Amino acid sequence: MVIPERSAASLVVAAGARTAEARLLAEAGAFLERRDAALDAAFAAGDASAARHLLEHPLRIVVPSASLRDHVSAALLRHFGRSLAAVSVHTQWALALSVIERADLVR
Repeated sequence: MVIPERSAASLVVAAGARTAEARLLAEAGAFLERRDAALDAAFAAGDASAARHLLEHPLRIVVPSASLRDHVSAALLRHFGRSLAAVSVHTQWALALSVIERADLVR
């Protein structure tokens, strides 16, 4: 079974918003191709646990504002022409809350 490569989080500097968006869509597309190939292989092999593992770890895209979150979500939908399983676009604030909740610090 082929598992998508894990890569460390990275910061990319681009010359303008359109260049940054094009880079994001290209990198998301490459990740989704690897992930979908691994999912197809897992389903073909009847390996539900491998498929579940792939979907339990979403591609997280973090942006600074809710308006940019909405824009990036719409751009992903336009670019790929479909909704994307296990892909989420978070604001920095929402990601921070998610981390705190996972750490069980919210009471």
